[in-house]
Parts: sequence; C-alpha cells; structure tokens
Amino acid sequence: MVLLSCLALATNAWAQVRIGDAPVDLAGPQPDSLLVSGDPSACLVPSTSTLAGISQNARSSMEIGSIQTGACRWVIRGLAAGSYEIAIAHARGSGGRIRFDYVPGQLTALTIPAPAATVTGTVRINGEPVPGATIMFMTKPMQSGLIRVVTNGNGDFEVSLPEAGDVGMRLSGSTVYGQGVRPTFNAGANRFDWEITGGTLVIRDEHTPRAMSFMINVWHDDGVQGWSAPNFGSLRVMRGAPFGTHRVVINRGSAPEETITTVDLSPDAPRAEVVIDVP
Repeated sequence: MVLLSCLALATNAWAQVRIGDAPVDLAGPQPDSLLVSGDPSACLVPSTSTLAGISQNARSSMEIGSIQTGACRWVIRGLAAGSYEIAIAHARGSGGRIRFDYVPGQLTALTIPAPAATVTGTVRINGEPVPGATIMFMTKPMQSGLIRVVTNGNGDFEVSLPEAGDVGMRLSGSTVYGQGVRPTFNAGANRFDWEITGGTLVIRDEHTPRAMSFMINVWHDDGVQGWSAPNFGSLRVMRGAPFGTHRVVINRGSAPEETITTVDLSPDAPRAEVVIDVP
C-alpha cells in the first residue's frame, strides 16, 4: 500500500513536467528550469528527445515525456529532484544520451554528448540481402527507449550508438526469423556484416478468415523466441531460421498456451511448412 502511494506521488509530480523547444533568443538558463542542448551534428530532423526518471536501484524507470523537434535545445520545467536519463533518437539511431542527477537551482544547463560509435553493415541470409528488416540495439540498461534502424533495399544499415562496447543486436521482420548477436564495437566508426545461415520456416493457417484471431509464437530449442504475432494472418514465410528444433504454439485469449507441433530444420532439409489446423 505504501509502495502504491509512493508511485502515485511520483506520477503526480512527473505529470507537472513540461518539455518544450528552447526559444532561439534564450541566452541562458531560466530560474527553476533545465536547459538541455545536444550536439548539432547528431540532431537530425526530426529528432525525438525522451526524458525518463530512474528509480533508486536503477533497474526500473518511468518515461516522463518526449518531444519531436528539429531543434537541438529544450527547456524542461517542473522537474523534481532525482535521477534521470535523457536521450535523443532519430532514424539513424541515437543522437546522444546522458544520465544526470537533478537538483533544482543547482543544475541549470546540461549538454548531451554526441554518440560514441557508428556502425555500418549489411544483413544477408544465405548470401541474399535482407531489406526492410528491423535491427534493435541494446547497450547498457537504459530508461529512454531502445535504438532501432531498418535495413534498406540492399540490406544495408547505418546506426549511431550512444556508447561503445558490447552491444546486443536483435533482428526481426515480417519475412525473417528473429535472432540476436552480441558484438563489441569500438568508439568511432565500425563495420558489421551480419551473415546468417539457416533454413526457411513456413506457417500457414488452414482456417481463414477467422472470427477471432490468436497469438502465435515460435520458439527455437535453445529457448530463444524466433517469432511472435499477436494477430496471425493466413501465411508467414520466415527465412534464416536456425537449424534445429522449433516449437510452434498458439495462445487464444486467457486459454493456456497450446503447442501445435515441433519441426526440425537442417542443412539437408532446410525448408519446412507448419499447417495450423485447429478450430
């Protein structure tokens, strides 16, 4: 009960926070406000700035607000004392990110550093480029959202990352089997060509259209979820499925999860089709 009360108090306090573009003629910080600036070279148009509050254990957070803008300066008013993270994001990834402790009247201006690393590369499955796939980048625990970019028609991507080091990369898309890697990137420019070898998994619903759709999940035998669809249509073809056993399950509302079948893929049998034939 006390925890809920504290959360309610924090939520009410954060509801008073206002984020807006800083006026062009604003020469310096104003009383009881925080002037935030980003590196102009890292602020693409449009960019979104997101502010999040960080809990004391730094493992949970709550987004306070965001603003989409072409400018690279913001004014935040009504911020209570505490720990926060502010980040800039755009179509090429991160425009910078910083954590800070705010003390009203003491911290009045903040500069977000430019991203520390850039990565370019190409995603290929069995030697063929993968267009229109989403790559999600996970660096250190963050409270202001995950970085995502989409591959172009040639399977190429370019992304800016706020920090160098170990980075988790998760590939997803309507025609690919989801999977991840964890490379290490240095500060500055990096090259990463993601070469995937695998099979093709086809899932088809025998009964379409349905009066009520269901969720379908595909799990690889190593415990990693390869694909999930909350509203499955009639057909899905996924390339790059790792060789091994895959478990196909459905979930219909509050009903328990149902395993439809398991299927094996191997270099000798790289393609398999699963037909969902349930009422």
